[in-house]
Amino acid sequence: MGLMGTVFLVILIVTGASIYIFTSNSEASAWRGRQGEAARSAATTVATFVDKAQSLLMVGFVLGNDPLDYQVVAEQMVEFSPTFLEVIR
Repeated sequence: MGLMGTVFLVILIVTGASIYIFTSNSEASAWRGRQGEAARSAATTVATFVDKAQSLLMVGFVLGNDPLDYQVVAEQMVEFSPTFLEVIR
């Protein structure tokens, strides 16, 4: 009877450990996937924003070659979109 109890206890411990390891690995994998998706989404958003800002700077380049023109355009971009300043920071 004691041997049977010991065998059941060992089976219970092995099963519990297996379930814990499987659940832990599954959760870690899902978390990495969510974090990767969030990082890709943020990178896409910033890249799109920077592309738009670059287009606006090109307009400033076309308007004149005076360095003060670039400064004026950059200041207007920051005034128009404070998010641009956050990306710069």
